[in-house]
Amino acid sequence: MKILLTPGRIGNVEIKNRIVMPPMTTRLSDEEGFVTEHTVNYYMARVRGGVGLITVEMASPTRAGRHRRRELGIYDDRFVRGLTLLTAAIHAGGAKCSIQIGHGGGHTRADICGETPVAPSAIPHPVFEITNETIIPKEMTLDDIGFTIAGFAAAAARAEKAGFDCVEIHAAHGYLISQFLTPFENRRADAYGGSLENRARFGLEVLAAVKAAVRIPVIFRISVDDYFPGGIGFAEGQQVAIWAALAGADALHIAAGHYRSRPSAARMIPPMQYPEATFLSYAADIKRDVAVPVIAVGRLGDPAVAGDAIASGKADFVALDAP
Repeated sequence: MKILLTPGRIGNVEIKNRIVMPPMTTRLSDEEGFVTEHTVNYYMARVRGGVGLITVEMASPTRAGRHRRRELGIYDDRFVRGLTLLTAAIHAGGAKCSIQIGHGGGHTRADICGETPVAPSAIPHPVFEITNETIIPKEMTLDDIGFTIAGFAAAAARAEKAGFDCVEIHAAHGYLISQFLTPFENRRADAYGGSLENRARFGLEVLAAVKAAVRIPVIFRISVDDYFPGGIGFAEGQQVAIWAALAGADALHIAAGHYRSRPSAARMIPPMQYPEATFLSYAADIKRDVAVPVIAVGRLGDPAVAGDAIASGKADFVALDAP
């Protein structure tokens, strides 16, 4: 188990141990998305617990992508000051920090984000946020796609300016990049739909734009199995992960599950009745095919199981959910 406490690297960033806090919604920002004292206190409790790399929760690169009320903001320069206070506190506590940049796509509503939701295709999306409603988002035009890619790059640049050591691109769990990957949610007939290469194009263009915008390492988090008919299966998910590594991702964060998963969306965060190390085999298979660090996630809370994942070469880091 001591291997969990050995240093590791992602790109040019040395992390004091192999333990990552994955991104988790807190709703601790204010209504506009600014960092609050409660935000800082929440993350500092995890820093004091000894986590090597803190991943700050999902923040949308555009207003239309916000999927939760009181969601942390990064889509405008006015959020940089608060984020800078947060990174300074985390660094003073001895940890490194990343922030997940993710767009809700069709998994939001106008009453949440304040704009018309956009997605690869105009199909029904069930959205639960206080109430459960089904919405039909606007199908993205090529201009919308370009605007959103630019938004990801600008948000990453803000993250670097605020002092984050890494940024994580959210390509998992039924959010916008995942929606492009998933055939059921991507009905497009242009260069962004149809074949796997086309469905992966948007996410890989986001990755390229972010890499061009920052000097800090970029992590690519992907669901490699959606667990529902019409979703991506592991063969496709594995291929996209490999493409992301070849395209410059400095690390891969291997997850699984989607809001449409069967038997339920609980597959995204496996409950206790699921086997330990639920998604580890996915990470291990991908690690054999890439030359960048792999982060495993999903029921790795037993130190012996987590330590063995590192010692056996199945992963380089383990992400541990923390309530």
